Amino acid sequence: MAEPESEPAEEPSKEVKKAPPPVKEASPAQLVGLVLAALALATTMSVVQGAQEIGLRRWSDSLFEKHVVPPPEVPNNVCTIQFCQS
Repeated sequence: MAEPESEPAEEPSKEVKKAPPPVKEASPAQLVGLVLAALALATTMSVVQGAQEIGLRRWSDSLFEKHVVPPPEVPNNVCTIQFCQS
């Protein structure tokens, strides 16, 4: 009977394979901080943009004044319905 040929033992590779670095996940505190920072940035940009258009004092006063929407200007033969949204 013939003996099966044995395979030569594999030599350990000389190259050392480095494992990829572990993936870090953000903690809930970091996510909350990120959301709050984004909201603060958006609010700041909105205030600056509104202040540039009409001035900071007039813009801040306009936040608390009464908002009145005038009726639309249409010919007499047109029926209009205006809804109050407040």
